[in-house]
Amino acid sequence: MKLRDNWEEYLRNPPPGSKAFEAKEFGVDMEELIANLKLTPAERLKKHDRLLNEAHSQGIYYDHYPAWDLSRKPK
Repeated sequence: MKLRDNWEEYLRNPPPGSKAFEAKEFGVDMEELIANLKLTPAERLKKHDRLLNEAHSQGIYYDHYPAWDLSRKPK
């Protein structure tokens, strides 16, 4: 299978033992991942900003910290 031509199918039905298979088994929403990968980086940022603003309007705020700093957890 040429991944470049069939990447959507690969993510929807990843072969056992692949990292994509592990991600799907872990619970990653592959359809959401596919939808995000179809967006340009600018579109992904706009989507992120929209969702963050929606959360803020509902009184939900996130503590931003480096992803590598596992000693801190979001509130």
